Amino acid sequence: MPNAIARYLPDATDLIGLGAVLACAFAVHMVGCALAGRKRMGEGGLIYGWAAVSLLFTTLSVVAHVPFTWIALLFAAAAVAAAATLLVRERGLGDASPLRVLLLSLPLLLLVAGMTPTQWDEMTHWLPNARYLMEHDSFPRAGLPASPSVMPGYPHGLTLLMYMASRLAGRLIENSGALFNVLLLLSAGLLTVRALRGALARRDETAHVKLGLSAPFAEATGWGFAALAVVSVIMLNPTFVQKIVFTSYADVSTGVALGFTAALGWMMLNAIAAGETDRTRALAWQMGLAATALLNIKQVNVVLLAATLAGMGLVALRDSRIGLRPLLRQAARILVLPAAIYLLWRIQLSTQATSGEFSVQPVDKWLLHMIPETLALMGLILAKKGAYLALMLAAVAFGARGLWRMRDEFDRLALITATLFVGYNAFLLFTYVTGAFGEYGARHALSYWRYNTHLGIVGLVFGACGIALLWRRYVMQHYRPRLAWLVIALVVVLPLALAYKVRFDLDKRYVYVHRVAAEISRMLSPAERLLVLDARDDGQYQVILRYGMYGSAKIAGEINAFHRPIADSLRRGLNAEPSPTHVWVHDPVPEAETVLGVPLPAGSSYLLQRRNGGWRIVESWPHPADTR
Repeated sequence: MPNAIARYLPDATDLIGLGAVLACAFAVHMVGCALAGRKRMGEGGLIYGWAAVSLLFTTLSVVAHVPFTWIALLFAAAAVAAAATLLVRERGLGDASPLRVLLLSLPLLLLVAGMTPTQWDEMTHWLPNARYLMEHDSFPRAGLPASPSVMPGYPHGLTLLMYMASRLAGRLIENSGALFNVLLLLSAGLLTVRALRGALARRDETAHVKLGLSAPFAEATGWGFAALAVVSVIMLNPTFVQKIVFTSYADVSTGVALGFTAALGWMMLNAIAAGETDRTRALAWQMGLAATALLNIKQVNVVLLAATLAGMGLVALRDSRIGLRPLLRQAARILVLPAAIYLLWRIQLSTQATSGEFSVQPVDKWLLHMIPETLALMGLILAKKGAYLALMLAAVAFGARGLWRMRDEFDRLALITATLFVGYNAFLLFTYVTGAFGEYGARHALSYWRYNTHLGIVGLVFGACGIALLWRRYVMQHYRPRLAWLVIALVVVLPLALAYKVRFDLDKRYVYVHRVAAEISRMLSPAERLLVLDARDDGQYQVILRYGMYGSAKIAGEINAFHRPIADSLRRGLNAEPSPTHVWVHDPVPEAETVLGVPLPAGSSYLLQRRNGGWRIVESWPHPADTR
């Protein structure tokens, strides 16, 4: 096999990791399907089972300090029981739609299985959180070592899935978060296709809707629509960003959990309007499960749930076929489990003195004078994301129409989507102004686009319904193209053709810093202290090095391009107490040569050791070609 192809593919160890993730996902899906009942949306099994994982681990660990290994074994037994229940109750393990999507996505999953983590947040807290669970078999708590994570107080929803797969494999699977993100995104693809087919077959859910094949909406999704599910969330998704999706970041999982929560809430309102009592209750229960998963991913996701409920409340108030009282009757099914998981985690934080979560500054430190500047930058960022902005503006327009006169299911969905978009962006402005990200964060609207990707799946569901209604009205009666073969070919071939886009971790600079970190880690002992100087970069390579140094020398300090003047920052770092025993210079600058008193020729990074009041080079590593 040519090296050009082999470099993108996983090795045997990676394949074992992929197998562990898939086995874990199957177990979670089985529990979710059994828990959701007969009237479930099959594509939500992974989300519903994830809620069960969150509740089981959080309850037993917070209340009784049960070791995670025992909880994992208990969940494995529950998965076996769930599968047996499905076989007896339904004479099968659910419809084949998720399996079809999984098989079509194998080329993409194989590429992701070989990836090495490289991005900021996964190196600073998501991976350290998962590693802590593996090492201590517990959440951080009193009596255990402090977590090295920047955000140990974040809920551990995604890291619990990473823990279970890693425990099954016998080692920390560092890219398991990325693999779970892909699987969750594929589930959202099936949700999007459900919305599309439902709009095409509107008022006749048994109608044959074709995409090159005939498949009743009430039955399993065929191969053509399974391929479209993949295309919708990967290639047609306006919020798809490789360096977010193919990582352990919690943004994808947040977007998927929110998408299911909002879509289930919308479908529940439609069921209320149609007088379908049993279906209303089933959808409310499933919404509660999805919301439980949502709240155990990130602390601030409670804002997204609140905005979803606000949108649903507006729909109920404006739609005479629904009303607020029928919605309130479902409150217990929707809110009891999310409230339980939220309160349990607050107990964990308050009783175990675990810090590291989102917080706002005191009122006297709020950056109110920066509101116009921050708001203008937020608008500029959105203006550069044309497809996403157009989608959300359409939702706002149709939602406003729905406020005036609620006509149908589409208006209900538009109002929920619009409420989420307006409400969440107002909250983001609040976080910038209240100093949660500091003055730099407010001035640059830090990560604003990344946070808007949380609304991506909700936007996709809305967009799918809108496109389907237009297609039904203007195209379907006159032209029925058979596109299944084309969509299937795209799903299978494009990941391989664009492998270099997926495998951004093969960037020579990432590979280089990972290799150097591994070598320095072996050279130094835990008793030594390392100061890191990377004067020409923003600090991303420093976080890769810091993660790789775990268990070796402590990081005494980090100096990057934001710490100018470099010479003064370097002197302060060298004179700090306890003083560093070593310095790693990633990219030599004249200030480093002056302060350290050692020639540092360009083209290499250097490890220096303090000796006899001065510094000497211990080792150097030539930079790879074409990276500087």
